This record gives sequence, C-alpha cells and structure tokens, in this order.
Amino acid sequence: MRPPKPSKNKMFHRYAKKQHIINNNTHLHDITFKCDETVITGVCPICRQNTYYDPSNIIVGSNIFHFDCVFEWVRDNFGVDKDKKIYYIGSKAFGIFWESKNGKKLEMLKRINLEEYLNTYAR
Repeated sequence: MRPPKPSKNKMFHRYAKKQHIINNNTHLHDITFKCDETVITGVCPICRQNTYYDPSNIIVGSNIFHFDCVFEWVRDNFGVDKDKKIYYIGSKAFGIFWESKNGKKLEMLKRINLEEYLNTYAR
C-alpha cells in the first residue's frame, strides 16, 4: 500500500519554504568571479598581455586566453552582423545566434569549437 499523499496545503508550504530559502541566498543566483592579479598564469596569445588566475579564462591546449579576447576574435573572424548575437555555450565553444525582434525565438546559426580554430596559437 502507498502512503497517503500530503494535502495540497502541506505541499504548498514545503514549496514556499524552499523558495524562501533560495531567494534569501543571493549567492545562488549571482555569479561572482574573483580575479587574483597576484598570480600570473601566462600570456594571452591574442593580445600578448599577462593572464592572471581568472575563472573566465579559456584554456585551449597549453594556451590560456582572456575570455574577452576570444569573444572579440570570434566576432572579427566570423563576420558577425549586428542582427546576430554571440554566446558562450560551454565546452570551449561559442555559438552565433539569430534572435527574433520580439525575443521569443532563438536559432543557432553556427557552432564554433575553439579547439579547432585556436590551435594556431602555439607557444
């Protein structure tokens, strides 16, 4: 025999309690990156500036790239128009997307695997 279902009122209170805990914890919804500028990890092959310990850096092979440098590199080398958007989609890949004017439709036009393109920057 199955145990009896909790009443709707009890289920709502459990849900509301979880929501209250989540909403009070601002670290759950906000992502904070701390860049430690005391630790130099290498040199970005694109801009030739030092890279520091920063979780947003992109590592391809033995090269460490600034995220902003790679983002600009993708924009410049793939000729992204103003009506298209670039998003980092994870796993060392960017995507070029088209978004409808009302913002309800998003379509990926091209997936850019950084390991294929950024291997030309060898140490």
